[in-house]
Amino acid sequence: MIGVLNIVWLNPGISQNDLAGSVALKKSAVTKVVQLLEANKLLARQRTQNDRRYKALKLTPAGEELVRNIRLETDRLHAEWFEGVKQDDRDIFFDVLIRILTNLGRKYGGALDAEES
Repeated sequence: MIGVLNIVWLNPGISQNDLAGSVALKKSAVTKVVQLLEANKLLARQRTQNDRRYKALKLTPAGEELVRNIRLETDRLHAEWFEGVKQDDRDIFFDVLIRILTNLGRKYGGALDAEES
């Protein structure tokens, strides 16, 4: 859910299909997450004037506040966890992590069920 909120925060107005392509979840799992976030008043789906079928995803004010708080806490934790670790080593760590996640995405068809994630 945090990943979905963050992607919508970075890409306000993103479609649910584009969102599904941005995360390693099946479209059905993304639908469940979006419905849950919408039920919790963190996310809203809005029809656009140009295409009535297109539903733009946007954070609600409560969703924006939650993402801000999560990002602040993430920054604090990263500072704590990576204290004394050189930037070059951090870059290598994240490069390897991204490659591992890419491999997992390939192995599982780039899509996990919400229960698996």
